[in-house]
Amino acid sequence: MNRNLCIILSIIISVTASFSGCFDDNDDATTQDTGVTLESEIVEFIYSNLEYTRDSGEIVRIEVQYLFKNIANRRIHFNVTAWFYDKDDNLLHNTSDNPKDFEFPDGYYETYPDAGLLPVNIISYNGEYVEDVDHVVIKAIERVT
Repeated sequence: MNRNLCIILSIIISVTASFSGCFDDNDDATTQDTGVTLESEIVEFIYSNLEYTRDSGEIVRIEVQYLFKNIANRRIHFNVTAWFYDKDDNLLHNTSDNPKDFEFPDGYYETYPDAGLLPVNIISYNGEYVEDVDHVVIKAIERVT
């Protein structure tokens, strides 16, 4: 069994290494592993990231990518919104009019689909002042039902 596990891990590492550094020349996106914070008492981030999409060098879209873990020690039903701020902490946009709805059983945590290639949750913004976005606050607020 140990040998099979080693073989499987070797294959996974080889495939991952072969794809690292590969990109589409037409894809003008950059990622930032900072700049996303979470305000919540019921979930925590497993993963978070900002991705900036550019067209002719200008930022045209921002995606907030994230995965959660339930830390409430009970079943939870909650809404998630994103708040986009500039470098001076001025609010540029928020998604409070259109929150994402989640329900997690006790101890639940989200996992990466397709062997970890993409996060499952994405909130995007491509509106006015998108080029000024410096950081994003994700708010996960429990719904009382």
